[in-house]
Amino acid sequence: SCSKWPGYTDGNAARSALDSERCGPLKARFTRLKTGFGPLCAVRGTPTKVQAGLRSDATGRGKDRNMYAVIKTGGKQYRVAANDKITIEKLDGQAGDQVQFSDVLMIANGEAIEIGAPLVAGATVVGEIAAQEKAATVYIFKKRRRKHYRRRNGHRQLLTSVTITEILTGGAKPTGKAATAKVATLKSSDDETAAAKKSSKTAKSGDEGAAEKPARAKKAKADDDLTLIGGVGPKIGQVLIELGYKTFADVAAWTQADIDKVEDKVGPKGRVARDEWIEQAKELMAGKPPRAKTDRERD
Repeated sequence: SCSKWPGYTDGNAARSALDSERCGPLKARFTRLKTGFGPLCAVRGTPTKVQAGLRSDATGRGKDRNMYAVIKTGGKQYRVAANDKITIEKLDGQAGDQVQFSDVLMIANGEAIEIGAPLVAGATVVGEIAAQEKAATVYIFKKRRRKHYRRRNGHRQLLTSVTITEILTGGAKPTGKAATAKVATLKSSDDETAAAKKSSKTAKSGDEGAAEKPARAKKAKADDDLTLIGGVGPKIGQVLIELGYKTFADVAAWTQADIDKVEDKVGPKGRVARDEWIEQAKELMAGKPPRAKTDRERD
């Protein structure tokens, strides 16, 4: 019945039954409020612990977890407490690695609230990477009408799931630092081993390069590009090499017999004198640019 409701007066039996039918669902509705305020008498009477501002046990926090902090990472701010799991912009690391957030904007411990200017001095929030994830696909579609232009692209933001382990103040060090230091030591030893291997490999390759360098220099010195001589193309250059003339010095030392021998193979008489092959070879030996290249630049 609704006799406990304020302002309710008894009437005849039919009226009482009708009021009970109407007020019953309303009373049940107030009793099952999602906010957890409890029955209607508690709402209208003395406030409960939930109304006083403390979270209920169903939310995973109680009196022992009333300390929280506000951190900044990835250009965003997050309100975190111990054992909270947050998803933030991607951080470097693997699952199980420890991460520290030094950009702490505020720390609240019960009624004591400390606000940074802009950061709280000596405050650190420590967490552990739970997983590396990707957000849901976001599709970007662009269209320009009457221009036959359509573009459809997708994007999945890289995210990191972090479990907050503790909130530290006053410059305190995280409890899991020993394990982190151990991992860092192993990593540094691996880096030193890799560096030693790399240095030994570099030294070995340097020795081989030093041994091969004179041979390469000798080969480069022995073979000149005869096609730099004006009037000597790839085919004529191959003929000169077959005749035994491989360097500019060989061409510069030609005698009349050598000239006749070459002209019998590559072309009409007087070609060597007309194109001044001997003079060009001497100029190339002196370090001057090829005549053909100089003539092209002048043109």
